[in-house]
Amino acid sequence: MGIKLFRKKSMAEVGAHLNVHPFDIARYYGQREGGLPLELMFDTADVAKIADGMRIEFWWSGEFSTTDDNYSRALICELARKILQADLSKATRSDNLCRGLEGEDYRLIMKAVNTLIMIEVLQSVATSDGVDVELAEGKRELLEAIADGSNIPTELQALM
Repeated sequence: MGIKLFRKKSMAEVGAHLNVHPFDIARYYGQREGGLPLELMFDTADVAKIADGMRIEFWWSGEFSTTDDNYSRALICELARKILQADLSKATRSDNLCRGLEGEDYRLIMKAVNTLIMIEVLQSVATSDGVDVELAEGKRELLEAIADGSNIPTELQALM
């Protein structure tokens, strides 16, 4: 336990911790009454309030393991399961769907989210925070088929 435990975080450090650009945090504060705080240093409670206010959720945590011989297919099926568990009848930030992943896994899931929007399984909603997504009406069965791997649309198969 050192002095770092009690040190406040800069906006860049908060952005890195929450996996958002520091500009997004500035925009969040800019849209609130009172605007940016005078001191741009944040403690743990501030970071939690920022995450809550920006609707940030980490959908992926820890290592992802699978027995599927096609890792990309397993990752896309897991995304579909996570969407079903999250009940996207209410919109969520689109970047939540890949938050917690890195590198190629992050890029694959971001492409899969964009593909799900393109094939109208997810519906995009423009907000002041960026793009939100919600499950399109009547697409739950298709999403369930993607989750269990029984019916993966060709557009998603192309990513595998």
